[in-house]
Amino acid sequence: MLNIATILPYKENYTEKDAGAVSLWVKDFLKFSKYKRNNIIFGSTKYFPYLSKNYKNIKINSLNSKLYSSTNEYLEKVVAILKKDNFDIVEVHNRPIMISSLLKEINSKFILYLHNDPRSMKGAKTPKERLELLSNVDKIVFITEWVKKKFFEGLNIDPKNFKCEIIYHSIEIEKTLYKKEKKIVFVGKLNESKGYDIFCDAVKKLLDNYKGWKAYSIGDEKRLKNYSTHNKHIKLGYVPHKKVLSFLNTSEIAVIPSRWEEPFGRTALEASSRGCATIISDRGGLPETTDEAIILKQLDSKNLIKEIQILIENNKLRKIIQHKSRKNVKHILLKNSLKIDKMRLSIFPFYKLNFNNSKLRILNIYNLGQKLNHRIYHISIGKKISNGFIRNGNDVLEISDRDFIKQNRQLDFSNVKNKFQEYLLATFKNYNPNLIIFGHSENIETETLSTFKEYDKNLVISQWNEDPMMTGLPNSLTNINKINKFEKVVDHTFITTDAKILRENNVKIRESSFFIHTSR
Repeated sequence: MLNIATILPYKENYTEKDAGAVSLWVKDFLKFSKYKRNNIIFGSTKYFPYLSKNYKNIKINSLNSKLYSSTNEYLEKVVAILKKDNFDIVEVHNRPIMISSLLKEINSKFILYLHNDPRSMKGAKTPKERLELLSNVDKIVFITEWVKKKFFEGLNIDPKNFKCEIIYHSIEIEKTLYKKEKKIVFVGKLNESKGYDIFCDAVKKLLDNYKGWKAYSIGDEKRLKNYSTHNKHIKLGYVPHKKVLSFLNTSEIAVIPSRWEEPFGRTALEASSRGCATIISDRGGLPETTDEAIILKQLDSKNLIKEIQILIENNKLRKIIQHKSRKNVKHILLKNSLKIDKMRLSIFPFYKLNFNNSKLRILNIYNLGQKLNHRIYHISIGKKISNGFIRNGNDVLEISDRDFIKQNRQLDFSNVKNKFQEYLLATFKNYNPNLIIFGHSENIETETLSTFKEYDKNLVISQWNEDPMMTGLPNSLTNINKINKFEKVVDHTFITTDAKILRENNVKIRESSFFIHTSR
């Protein structure tokens, strides 16, 4: 089981009171992760209670010091903890500046999660810094396509980078259907960046015309301005996250009119999933939160009033939008939790292997060149792979697919390929390998590999290919199709064409592909 350290930004409130967006992300995805018992979350906050039992708070002593940075102390203490404990993966949230220091000290895999525009973060502001991050970490996770787009601005590379994933804030589907009340709700910081002034002005001009309807705002702001609004606009202030969701369950309309380029806009996802007819601006990643929201054509109180009026007066339309919003939740927590765990496992190519007394049984299928009297022995990648496995103390059984076909074709030309599949299946049962690796073996059927997986769910299957795949070459498309044939049944693909060249030429190959350098 993988051991994971999650590093929160310094002063991130991983607490039940006033939890930030990063904290809610970490807490939510922890719930369904198969690694939750092996995942320790590190942070530094003066508040409690914490959101989960596996949180460890780092006490900072230099809070009032003018000579020493509390941020540097936090980083130093994180490094000390990671050095002492053995973590397979270190996951850093929203602090790319920490990566270079951690890489120098810690021998772990690194995943960087970016929740905001990376160009505003220390350690990712310049194209050079972002290229170094791509080179040095094992995965970069963006919370929206918008955040990913900002990361790749100014980089002369294809954003379809193998190291990159988009995993959205997600939510559990609400199964209970609550009775709706005539409530128009705003949730978020009560400032102009979030469009709170637009909301106040809209409900001020609107509520006199609609009996029984009220407006509510949930949130706070240290420098709150006294925006003019309606007396039926009730300001609830700070409300715990669980109660916010409960409030949305019974609200008819939710409004998120942000001026700010929202990296995601979690409130829009939550409101829509709770069956609110949701109105949003088109800023940042907000349009990626739900496909059922009404997007303001122009961000001002006049247009907001118009959209709210339509929803209030057209009961049928409002109910249709609410029903679709509940039914078509775009980002589901369980589904994306599985995606994160799969991503974590993917950076350990052979993690599934079951070692028996530190020895693996490996079935290596390639062309041994028996018909050529082993003339290709010295240049054979398959033989080099066997030698490497043997020198590391493993047991290797070699099968030459082309020689089998040639030798048996003389006896039975029509059915020789089927006989080869039977031979592989019988050999598998007798040898019971932990790993199957093959290269340039077009005689293997995908159904045979699938049957191997049915026999042993922990079996690892890998393929390699040394043919060139750059565009413009006579056989490049054929070579790409050969490896993609096995895409759904192999765990890894090893190729001798640099992935950078493939990306530059928009060549599509599976994500779990790895570059291997060959020499004679």
